[in-house]
Amino acid sequence: MSSIISRLSVLRSPARRLAQLVVAATALAVVSAPALALPEVRKVVSPGGIEAWLMELHDAPLLTVRLGFGAGNLHNPGGKFGVAPMTEYMFDEGA
Repeated sequence: MSSIISRLSVLRSPARRLAQLVVAATALAVVSAPALALPEVRKVVSPGGIEAWLMELHDAPLLTVRLGFGAGNLHNPGGKFGVAPMTEYMFDEGA
């Protein structure tokens, strides 16, 4: 932090004072912030064999879903160049 304040020495007095206050307020906010407690991550498997990671936090009514699919030219059917990337692109449409 002393390197930041030493860099501020080139500023004029009112600007320097304001910059020092901003640095001090930021440091105080970081030190006094409460610790963030993340929920436990659990691996769950559906009856059909789909694996997922589940994090439950009942304080907020929010549902987030992220899906991942193998896509790209490596997954193209034989002789059909571009089908897998197009399919991957279409999954994102309307989302």
